[in-house]
Amino acid sequence: MTLCADRWTAPCLPNRRLAAALLLGLSLAATATAQNLPPRAQWQASASSQQVPAMAISHLIDNDPKTVTGGAFSPGHWFQVDLGKPAMLAGARLTWDVSNPEGYSLQTSLDGKQWQSAYVMGDSLGGVETLYFAPRQARYLRLASPQRTSDWGVSIFEMEPLDTALSARVTGLDATQSAALWQGGGTVAIPAGKGGIHTLDITLPRAQPST
Repeated sequence: MTLCADRWTAPCLPNRRLAAALLLGLSLAATATAQNLPPRAQWQASASSQQVPAMAISHLIDNDPKTVTGGAFSPGHWFQVDLGKPAMLAGARLTWDVSNPEGYSLQTSLDGKQWQSAYVMGDSLGGVETLYFAPRQARYLRLASPQRTSDWGVSIFEMEPLDTALSARVTGLDATQSAALWQGGGTVAIPAGKGGIHTLDITLPRAQPST
């Protein structure tokens, strides 16, 4: 079943990981324009490995879903976006080609030297992945390979940083608690709504296909 909505309410579920799984698979059909980020023209993309001209790293942020970039993705390799100046980041939208890694991490940095983990993916299904994390000030967003991987290389159409205006919200939870739902692996108490019924009341930034 496929639905299109800008608001979704789930009843109390015995398996909280199910709620996280539902959210991790969300994808945006329409290309969104970041509202609080520097203009896309100021962004710069770079990589730790060399690309052939047909898969230039600039394709990572050209807003064209038909151009692709690629490169090595063994331990230590990465793709990254420099926004030009610090902004409040809250997630990323990754549009993969057919060659996507099973595992990767999103990291943020203010200076391009000191990096903080924002999101860890251990079982990527490819396609379009919209990932949310706790909002933080950052200038750089890095897509990094895990410490151990069997992937020889990856190809990706787009990597789009998301600001707080493009992040989902959960009624009764702050940004950090909501991020724990997106990431999974932790326990979050489901808020009590009207009549004492515990529900997850999730507001998406805009209407989007969801399964």
